[in-house]
Amino acid sequence: MDARIESIAWAIQSPSRKVETRPARLVHELTLLDVVAKPAAHQFHGRGETSERNENRGRWHPVPRAGAKNVAVLSPVFQGWSREDVVWADFYDDWSIAPDINLWHRLLATMTYSRIRQGGARGVVVTCNTPYMAAKLGLGPESVVANGVDCTIAHLPSGGDDRRRLIVLGHLFKGRTDIELLRSALLEWPFDDIVIGAPGTDPAVLGILDASISANRPVRTFAWLSSEELAMMTGVRTVGLVPHVVTDYTLSQDLMKVYQLLALGIKVICPRLLWPNGIDDSMAFLHGIGSDPGAVDDWNNAMSISPARRLDFVASHSWKSRASKIAQLITQGAYA
Repeated sequence: MDARIESIAWAIQSPSRKVETRPARLVHELTLLDVVAKPAAHQFHGRGETSERNENRGRWHPVPRAGAKNVAVLSPVFQGWSREDVVWADFYDDWSIAPDINLWHRLLATMTYSRIRQGGARGVVVTCNTPYMAAKLGLGPESVVANGVDCTIAHLPSGGDDRRRLIVLGHLFKGRTDIELLRSALLEWPFDDIVIGAPGTDPAVLGILDASISANRPVRTFAWLSSEELAMMTGVRTVGLVPHVVTDYTLSQDLMKVYQLLALGIKVICPRLLWPNGIDDSMAFLHGIGSDPGAVDDWNNAMSISPARRLDFVASHSWKSRASKIAQLITQGAYA
């Protein structure tokens, strides 16, 4: 059997630009490995019109097109697929409880997860991003393929000064964001510059930003920050904060912002229970029971991430290495 993937079934149309989502990055790297055909056909269930290589399969009960050759299913919203058509399926985060997914698609995701857990995907290579999702789907540890990072980020030169700088990347919204932690960080923590990228529109978050500005805190907001822009802000005392609440949903995630920040040489403050399993926590201040926010300043002054360590980190956690593991699993499945 030729296991090369000819069609991608996911939430979006084929992206016209570089998109830093797990499905987009894995498809890109698997295309370079010739595991995904170039060009591949795309089936999607999100907004948009059908075009030459992008087929809208509908939003209410999307099913991969019958007869499509060697499909990869990268959204749990797709229904009714089997080993006759599908080579590989990957599920990241728990869409069945995601606060930013509509209720109907949460229900479809619940149905997909249940079917896989009951053995309905036998013969298909199924991967996921976290041990939580593996348990949800009834998969073994060999099916967990963590998120990754773009290899080029570690080569971006750092252009920031040595001021104590805090960077928080959104979107920030109630249900995922720890509102009290964010309020404490912006109003109380000892930083000389506070940078918020893509804060979003949640009233609770905007209220904290307004209070911080009223208190003359050094807060700057940006609609979006690229890795290149972040690199130009990065200095030896630059810290990234991931202000997530610990819930089943956030436990199902593998925090891509952690990978991005560490590759840039930015130390990370993160809830202890959400720190990615495969990453050394020596570059982190783990927030939670027993941690002392008052120690953040001493921790920040005491350590930095060297260029060599950035390169080592990216070599171990690149999207290329993640895609290579999936390619191996697909090849093994084709000849099983």
